[in-house]
Parts: sequence; C-alpha cells; structure tokens
Amino acid sequence: IVVDTVGICLIVGMLIANRANIYQPTRSSQAITALVISLYFVEMVIKLCVKGYTNYFRLLRNKIDFNLTSGMLMAFSCELAYGFNVEGGYYGVNIFTILVRVFLMARIILFPRHSSKFVRNSMAKKISRLIRRVIGKIFTLSVAFFCVSYGFASIGVFCFGGHIQKGSDNNPTYEALLNSRFGQNGFWGLNFNDFTGAF
Repeated sequence: IVVDTVGICLIVGMLIANRANIYQPTRSSQAITALVISLYFVEMVIKLCVKGYTNYFRLLRNKIDFNLTSGMLMAFSCELAYGFNVEGGYYGVNIFTILVRVFLMARIILFPRHSSKFVRNSMAKKISRLIRRVIGKIFTLSVAFFCVSYGFASIGVFCFGGHIQKGSDNNPTYEALLNSRFGQNGFWGLNFNDFTGAF
C-alpha cells in the first residue's frame, strides 16, 4: 500500500507538471517515471527474495505486478533509446512513451486491490473498529458540549445581553459603559452582548 501510494503521488505530480501534453516526454517526466519504475522494481525484487519464486508467483496480483513492472522497464528503456537525441531533447511521442503511460495507469487502477486486502486484515479491522468507537465518543461529547454551551450562552445573554447598543452617532448609548475604561479606550467587546458572541 505504501509503495503504491507513493507511486500514485509521483505519477499524479508528473501528470500535473506535464498537463499541457501528458504523452510528450520531458526531462521531468523521464526522471519521475524512472523513480516510479525503480520503486516498483525494488518492491518486486524484495518480494521475490522474501517469498521465493514459487510463493511469489502463486498469487495473481504478484503475477500482474511482475508483468507490469517488466513491461514498464522494457518500454521505458526503448523510449530512452528511441526518443533521445544528441541535443538533449526528445523526438516526441512514440509507441514506447504511450506504453509506459498505460502501464503506469494500469498500476494506479489496480491500487484498490491492495487497500481491500488491508481492510480485510484482522489488525486493520481492529483499527477501524477503534476509530469508529472514538468517532462515536467524540460525537457524543460534542453534542453534550453543544448543549452546555447553548445553555451557558442563553443564561449569559439573559443576564448581560444588550448592554452595548449603537446609537445614531455610532456610539454606545449605555452611559456607564461609555464612561468606563473600555469606553474611553474605544473597546466595546462583551462576550454576552449577543447570542453569537456568547455561544
């Protein structure tokens, strides 16, 4: 999942950087493509070393990964050999460029299979249950906090609300407040003057 997520982020970044023509090879797209293919290749080699040849190819998703990664390597090598010229540029779009993009997009499309496997995992189920419980408790506490805040704000507005009222000259009409230190400094803030501020 981690490898696929990083790969997807790199591929999306490459597509955004080359959004004018996603099939036109550029130095940035070549560099990102090489990085993504290297990432997938290292993942494939590690799996082969850890699981062994027989166990690795026993799973269909590993066979698909192997074919896609091998196809990427061959197509990318041919793209570099065919499209690079001595001036440091590229001759343009070719069949190998399109194949590389197709293999990369196929890897993205197959991403949900890894996430679904993770969700089916027992540890993932425990984590998801814990998250649901935490969210439920947070929701309950939020409702309780909302009710307490509503009641507190209502009492505050009932006792202190409306003490700051603007007159026609845009000054407070409450004389005691007008002559207070707050009034002299031009500070008219009062938490319980209206319900919005109180809440």
